[in-house]
Amino acid sequence: MFTTSALAGAFSDLLATGISELDMVGGIDGWRWIFLLEGIPAIFVGLLTLLYLPSYPSDCWFLTPRQKLIAAARLPRNDVKQTSKTFVLSDYIDLMKDPKLWMFMVVYLIHVNGNYANSSYLPIVIKNLGWKSNQALLLSSPIYLVDLTVIKISRVSSHV
Repeated sequence: MFTTSALAGAFSDLLATGISELDMVGGIDGWRWIFLLEGIPAIFVGLLTLLYLPSYPSDCWFLTPRQKLIAAARLPRNDVKQTSKTFVLSDYIDLMKDPKLWMFMVVYLIHVNGNYANSSYLPIVIKNLGWKSNQALLLSSPIYLVDLTVIKISRVSSHV
């Protein structure tokens, strides 16, 4: 999860730099081209996922019967998704009492805040240092490669 975020950050600025060069092609501003060329595929993939992603292991058309049994066996015994499709407030309250959930939320919040701060404000800060917009986008990419390297090093070090 964290690796793909860093990888996406590294390449999104490079992609945005290239797409913004389409400025005024077809009478459309460069920033609008970025929205179109990055947004339309995301919407398309989201709709495909909605249509083809199975709800439960027994519904997986791409698994063999044996794999379906193994996947279903790995689910918790009290999994409510197969038996009940309704929202149960008591289950939600029990979930919110779990300290593992809160620890995960804190770690994820710390990561996401740092990541979005970089992606949202770093190009603006670099541009305010005197660089042009496209140069600022290109200069903000290397920080994600450093992020990716740190994530990979921490993964290797946790297995030593």
